Amino acid sequence: MTRQDLKKCCRNPILICCAVLALISVLLLFPAVRLLLVSAAERFIVRRPLRDTGKWDRLMLRYASVQLLAIVAVAWLHKRTDRVMCIAKAFVREIRLSHIFLLLLILAFVFQNLALIAHPDRTGWYMDCTNLWDHYVCVLGGRSLHLGMYPPLASFIYRLYASMLPEDLFSGDWKTLAYSDGGSYVTLLFYLFSVVPFCLLCFDSIEGKKTEKLVATTALCCSAPFLYSLMRGNIVLFSACAAFCFCRSARSENGFVRAAGLLALFVAIGTKLYPVAFAALLVKERRWKELKACLVMALLLFVFMLTFFDGGMSEIANMMRHITNFTSTFKEHHNLSLKRQVWDILSFCGLAKDTGLFPVLNVAVYVLYIAASGVLFFLTKKRWVELMLLTLACLLVPGIVRPYTEVFLIIPIVELLNSKEKDVFVYLSLVFLLPMLLFICDLSLFVTFHAGLVTFPLFALCAAEVVRERYCKK
Repeated sequence: MTRQDLKKCCRNPILICCAVLALISVLLLFPAVRLLLVSAAERFIVRRPLRDTGKWDRLMLRYASVQLLAIVAVAWLHKRTDRVMCIAKAFVREIRLSHIFLLLLILAFVFQNLALIAHPDRTGWYMDCTNLWDHYVCVLGGRSLHLGMYPPLASFIYRLYASMLPEDLFSGDWKTLAYSDGGSYVTLLFYLFSVVPFCLLCFDSIEGKKTEKLVATTALCCSAPFLYSLMRGNIVLFSACAAFCFCRSARSENGFVRAAGLLALFVAIGTKLYPVAFAALLVKERRWKELKACLVMALLLFVFMLTFFDGGMSEIANMMRHITNFTSTFKEHHNLSLKRQVWDILSFCGLAKDTGLFPVLNVAVYVLYIAASGVLFFLTKKRWVELMLLTLACLLVPGIVRPYTEVFLIIPIVELLNSKEKDVFVYLSLVFLLPMLLFICDLSLFVTFHAGLVTFPLFALCAAEVVRERYCKK
């Protein structure tokens, strides 16, 4: 720095203030200075010994550190004001609602963790059992020779996990497995085959620069459905990744990629039955050969998986019986399904019990919903509308739908972010998706009123988009 530059800096009050405050911060970094200040306060200000001198020492050290960092930032910004303003204006011009959407997901994740630091007793989200309970219990049940609620592929995966564990771990409850080396290993396998494929699919699917891909992938990894499915350790994440892979490869010109996509669709259906809705993409595009090949392959693999269980083909009836028994308890669970929504509405009106109205109205609502979804699906030309309708079918049609099933929403979200024509319906869809994606405390309200806050508005927006398409076409 020349003498002229030094004189120029000395005439600048902001830089002078920064220099003085920086000197004070540096002095406070020395323990002897902080001890001197504490002693002076005891002697001349409070005139008594302080109860906790260490507290004031730590407070001054933190203050000095923060102030020094702030001063450096202010001085740097002051010297480059014009350049920073140009960058800020360019950034504001390029900002879109999708960027705000992703930023909110990341900020919600950050604030959630800050809240947990301040209140550790509030750790958890939505409900209890956010401790890989699904994973450990299903692994312990993996030694069963008969199918439960899960399809054969999911049961086979848990059979593989169980075969890696020593016999003594099966004599206790799931906590015995959770705190064992074997339990840790199969949990690492679960994360490996769920987190890695999810991140790779998101990164590859998002269009734009690498920084945009990275930010979008990070934000989606901070979303509530993804994190909650990990916290529960549910195999739904395998199914969602497989369905995501199928949707990505469905329109590929490479035959091998399309075949891999069909295999992924079988994995999605083989681990959770409701992703069968995504097979409608093949029906709409009239890809009958691929649909037939998919059905034949699914049937052959389905039968092959049944050979690992004692009942053979009779295991299908066993599986359906377990599913029927489970879904009959739809009123006892945190449930997002259309059936539960109909029950809640009738209960609110006092018409659910002893009137015989619920079974009739439930069937009527299901028929109307499936018919309306089918019409909208086959009329639309927008990819995000197709995927949104299929995802909503996965969320509404089954008898019991847990909140972690909303991880399937990531599939239409990626298509929304990539949409070339970002009209008002795209932006409104992102707005209505946001509540169920924010990872913050006490979101049970959104579970209870899920239909009115998320599902029904998204369905209405899909219908409005289809109407707009038809109107503009005419």
